[in-house]
Amino acid sequence: MSFQIQNKIKEIFHSKKVETSYLNLLKMAINHLALFTHR
Repeated sequence: MSFQIQNKIKEIFHSKKVETSYLNLLKMAINHLALFTHR
């Protein structure tokens, strides 16, 4: 399961079009984690 996800991330990371949206997704994930840890 995690291996598939890693491959997906690599695909997204290597394609320039989706690079910015991937970074936005990563920022959102980090923000969510921050919210959960601060509670």
